[in-house]
Amino acid sequence: MKILLLTPLYPPEISEPAPYIKKLAELLNEKNINTTIITYSLIPEKITGVKIISINKHLPLLLRLSLFTIKLFFESFKTDIIYSQNGASVELPLLIISKFTRKPYIIRKGDALAYEKASQNRYIKNIQRLTFGNAYKIIKETPLKKPELTPFKEVSLEDHSRYKNSWENHSGMLIETFKNAK
Repeated sequence: MKILLLTPLYPPEISEPAPYIKKLAELLNEKNINTTIITYSLIPEKITGVKIISINKHLPLLLRLSLFTIKLFFESFKTDIIYSQNGASVELPLLIISKFTRKPYIIRKGDALAYEKASQNRYIKNIQRLTFGNAYKIIKETPLKKPELTPFKEVSLEDHSRYKNSWENHSGMLIETFKNAK
């Protein structure tokens, strides 16, 4: 199975959905699922075995969106399913390309800030409405955040175990969804 992940943010950035998409790509790769990421990032953190396509987010808006759309177009022919994070900068290219390629896509509504911004802008709200309306599925579930390591505070094995189990359950659910959408 080949999965294409779209995300507006990716590590070294720390805001959601950056850590989520990196962890998901690592887990998919561990399960021998061919994974490619398209993101807006200057210097994305590498993951062995995962192809990362980076669009410079400091380029002018139209150029940046055009480059993302072109990369998405060509990569979509090499994939079985597209999994996208919410955010207008990935939703607009996805909406355009999905009309040409007819590839099934799933959207994760995990970035509350992007979702809130979309509700305040009528154009972005319409892009989001159309993109969500044509999605195979919208994912709202989010696994637990990694327990924070701080000096002088012990991280319990129970917290770490809950974190790990939440990711196993989440990635398992996604893989089943990917198989069904294919």
